[in-house]
Amino acid sequence: MKLCPHCRSDLIERNNFYWVKIPIAIILLFIPFGFFICWVPFVISGDYECKNCRRSFTNAKEVDWREFEKMKQS
Repeated sequence: MKLCPHCRSDLIERNNFYWVKIPIAIILLFIPFGFFICWVPFVISGDYECKNCRRSFTNAKEVDWREFEKMKQS
């Protein structure tokens, strides 16, 4: 389970920015040997956004669900 590092909420969503990656890949197709490098924008990982505090961050905190239950109780 992934948690927000700011508010420790589990309501996070991953933004992959496909609306930017697809046009970049199409543009790369038109350069010489672009067919071999047009996949590069899709290798770059997206960001996470917390639905609770509306902050964006690059790496979410990974926690086991049992630890999360203990955190909620305390």
